[in-house]
Amino acid sequence: MRFAANGCRAQAAGRLRREADPQQVGATMFSLVLGFLLQRLLLGDVPAAAYGDAVRALVAGGTRPDGQAGATAAS
Repeated sequence: MRFAANGCRAQAAGRLRREADPQQVGATMFSLVLGFLLQRLLLGDVPAAAYGDAVRALVAGGTRPDGQAGATAAS
């Protein structure tokens, strides 16, 4: 699975904890993609950037891509 390979690369680069299971991380990433696609199908206009910001906020405890704490301007 390509997503599991991404998990392995992220571990090697120090962006993913060593104890994380790359297969499970890959499966979770895949489900996020499917969820995004399903939302776009059902709801129409779901901006990819806003979806990505929301996923990062959930995973990182609210850290924005620019490293600042809190919500993004789009929220």
